[in-house]
Amino acid sequence: MMSRFIKTLDKNVLVCDGAMGTMLYRKGIYINTCFDEVNLSAPELVKEIHLSYTKAGVDILSTNTFGANYWHLKNYGLEKRIADINRAAVKIAKDVASKELFIAGTIGPLSPYINPPFKEEDFYKGYEIQVKT
Repeated sequence: MMSRFIKTLDKNVLVCDGAMGTMLYRKGIYINTCFDEVNLSAPELVKEIHLSYTKAGVDILSTNTFGANYWHLKNYGLEKRIADINRAAVKIAKDVASKELFIAGTIGPLSPYINPPFKEEDFYKGYEIQVKT
């Protein structure tokens, strides 16, 4: 049995929302701030941005979790909040999404501040909590 997502994708072109970080910046959250942490400190801003994308007619909302992994959050001293930040992002998206919308988790690249040497499994571990949450 095909999932609703696959059935919809088979029949339609789906439109995803745009960049969350850019929109947060436009709303006064500055570049030196951890945009993922805004899920906890100012969830109403994230919700407002999701709502604007839904009003624009998107089919898919992406969670505000682009940098919500160990390597990125460690730069802000937030590595112990990975699960909290990811859960909050999903909750915000679910609160906004209608039953017709899809929600996609967002996982960004490794932080540019990671310095070798690292084992390959260390990189995977950096994303493990985010993915499992």
